[in-house]
Amino acid sequence: GPDAELAKKLIAHPAHAGNEFAPSFSFKTAQGVPIDSTALQGKVVVFDFWATWCPSCRASVPELRDLSKHYPAEKLVIVSISEDSKPGDWSDFIARKHMDWNQYLDERGQTAKAFGIHAFPTYIIMDSDGAIVQRIVGMDPRESLVHRLREELATMIK
Repeated sequence: GPDAELAKKLIAHPAHAGNEFAPSFSFKTAQGVPIDSTALQGKVVVFDFWATWCPSCRASVPELRDLSKHYPAEKLVIVSISEDSKPGDWSDFIARKHMDWNQYLDERGQTAKAFGIHAFPTYIIMDSDGAIVQRIVGMDPRESLVHRLREELATMIK
């Protein structure tokens, strides 16, 4: 039935019974790297759902750049998924801001819809089992993004 895949994941990882699992997805990044849900198994992933027209999203770019340099690529994968409708504006922005981690333009919004994204920015941490362990919606002017992610990532990446 439709819940068979979820049942298999919960049987394999009973500790995640209270967690939502990431949906299946597959796409090619702006850098030409194929990314899919099965290839990311075994890695901790931070998904960054954003758009160039979102001021808070633009403000988080330096922190995401620092985060991408702080952890080795074999331990943490960052995937930024943009909802821009103008591919030229998006590609110019990522080039100008030196956003050299995984970038994907979700022109039809299918990936955002699969993840249940309703606001920007939204950050999702997926653990090595594919479970969503943290979802951060919006920016908090009292705390940096890295600070909000640091505690969860520290327990997951050793």
